[in-house]
Amino acid sequence: MSLHCSGEPVSWLRLERYHLGELPEQERVELTAHLKGCEACRASLEAIEGDDRALPPLPTTESAPRESWLGNLFGPRWAPVLAAAAAVLLAVVLAPELERGDLPPSRITLKGGDLAISLVRERDGVVVEDPEAYRPGDRLQVRLTCPEKREPTRWDVVVFQAGETLFPLADPQPLRCGNKVMLPGAFRLTGGAPAAVCLIVGEELPARAELGGSGLAGLPRNAVCALLAPAPR
Repeated sequence: MSLHCSGEPVSWLRLERYHLGELPEQERVELTAHLKGCEACRASLEAIEGDDRALPPLPTTESAPRESWLGNLFGPRWAPVLAAAAAVLLAVVLAPELERGDLPPSRITLKGGDLAISLVRERDGVVVEDPEAYRPGDRLQVRLTCPEKREPTRWDVVVFQAGETLFPLADPQPLRCGNKVMLPGAFRLTGGAPAAVCLIVGEELPARAELGGSGLAGLPRNAVCALLAPAPR
């Protein structure tokens, strides 16, 4: 049964911005009123609000069992993703402490324009753009900038942290380029180590299993990264 909408359905991207508190006050008030009478848009907003997953917590010792890394993915809706993620969460052997100089930049020039990554952090209802630090439990989303004339493009997000390679988002669908396009899905970092959040864009992407085994050295040229340091307690 299709859900009723009292007017023109609101775009997914606009609902994402509403959820993140990015809309101007007047627009937010108008959208709040619209949601009261629109079942379809409310259902989409609920899907966005529930589209979070946590990266597994860092083990407390080197001998901690790897299965404990999978215990903190929350919510029954992620059960199918958990099974798939187990196949691609691979350790990076002897990965050094992350340094900004070791990473690809956050912006590079492609034919026709720039490719860039930017992050949005939400903590206790407060939204910060382009954060440089995180605390365990912060909600993070990734924004993509790429030339608008490009055809819908494939992308993947990979996180490097404490010698681990993790893929925090479910397999995405192709996405049209633009300026600071919000990627669907969100995730939370745990632990207290620096984390590099990297975005790969292109028609051909490296396999997750292959990238998991090679770490930062396996990133292709069409990759951009943002570094997050643990915030002081």
